[in-house]
This record gives sequence, C-alpha cells and structure tokens, in this order.
Amino acid sequence: MISFPVEVITAFHPAAVGFLWRHGVDLLDLPLWEFFEYVVSDRVTTEALSLEPFEVVVTFTIDDETLRLEVDGPGSVRPV
Repeated sequence: MISFPVEVITAFHPAAVGFLWRHGVDLLDLPLWEFFEYVVSDRVTTEALSLEPFEVVVTFTIDDETLRLEVDGPGSVRPV
C-alpha cells in the first residue's frame, strides 16, 4: 500500500484541481516535490478536527481565495 500526505490526496479532488487551475497551477504537470512548496508556504494548511474518528480540513489559499476540503476516516474528500 502506498501512503500519501492528506494534502496530496485532497489536491487531486476535482474541486482542488479546478481551484489550482484557475490560479495558474497545473497540478497534473507539477512535480510532487514542487507541490510541497505550497504546503510549507502556508498556501495549503491542514487542521485536525478529530483523530478518532479521523477528520481533517485542508485549506487551499491563493490570491485571497480559499477552498476548504474535509477528509474523513475512510478517505472521503468533500468541500466544506
């Protein structure tokens, strides 16, 4: 089994792909290590709401626009 950080999983949700595209980021052409620059620069932040059951919110912020996605235990991703 391959594991990825929750930020990577949410980045490939259709809402995030579209959000990033509108801001000039083509996620499908961006090397993974370059995406991590967004995580360490606070353009992508993660807030743990609960560990049991697992629930986090990942927020993408670019040009004063934000997208919030929630991830639950089974790995379901949905906009909030």
